[in-house]
Amino acid sequence: MFLAIAGLGFFLPGLILTLLFGALLRVRRGEVRTHERILRTPTTPIARISGAGVFEIVGRALPSEQGTVRSPLSGREAFIHNLTVSRTYRHEVRVLHQEVDRRAFLVDDGSGERARVLPLGGALIARTRRYGEGGVHAAVVIGDLPSEPAALTAEGVAWLAARTGCSPREVQIDERTIQAGDMVYVLGPAERGPRDASGRSEVVFRHVDEEGGKLLVSNCTEGELAAVLGVRRTARRILFRVALGVMLFGLALGAVGLARLLG
Repeated sequence: MFLAIAGLGFFLPGLILTLLFGALLRVRRGEVRTHERILRTPTTPIARISGAGVFEIVGRALPSEQGTVRSPLSGREAFIHNLTVSRTYRHEVRVLHQEVDRRAFLVDDGSGERARVLPLGGALIARTRRYGEGGVHAAVVIGDLPSEPAALTAEGVAWLAARTGCSPREVQIDERTIQAGDMVYVLGPAERGPRDASGRSEVVFRHVDEEGGKLLVSNCTEGELAAVLGVRRTARRILFRVALGVMLFGLALGAVGLARLLG
């Protein structure tokens, strides 16, 4: 009887965790495909891109005619600006304020041509600049990029009070940006447009809502991206297998207990 009850005690939590991590693996399939694309796609000089397809480029980010957006916290000019203000209420994390701004920018890789990147709809993996002392995300996330602590200026404190009514001690602010002069990694669908009267044509990267059409922009290196996504993928697989093992152990233990009880 004891073995049957103990088996049930292992089986039910194992079943719940298996279903949970199994669902997480399915939800993160897009991230797995991105990891595989990073590993198998070679870096192509912009000047050598012809026609349409999925390409990978690395170069310096430069402003386009759309200009930049100024960060209210650091004062830096950026093409992509993601900002989230969070606060913990009785162990529950709530987002108090969020800002997202994405503008077209150019990439110069030194090959003699520049590419235009249209980041709207695409994915951003960037280092986080973290302000505030709220400690919302103090726990270490497996496979997460290390954050860069930063202090708010007087202008930033005033901005925070106007938007949320909070002080830096009460919140945590995460800011991710792609700025002018950053070395950027771009992977996704690109197409070379028609040539103009001077014989020049422009390569344009954009997000496409279909299989293999996801655009990725990052200020990390290819090696850093591959390592981060690889660690996340491995960690999820290990957790799934551990949960499955707990469930099967509970099932076997319960079966032995039930057999002894009936015998």
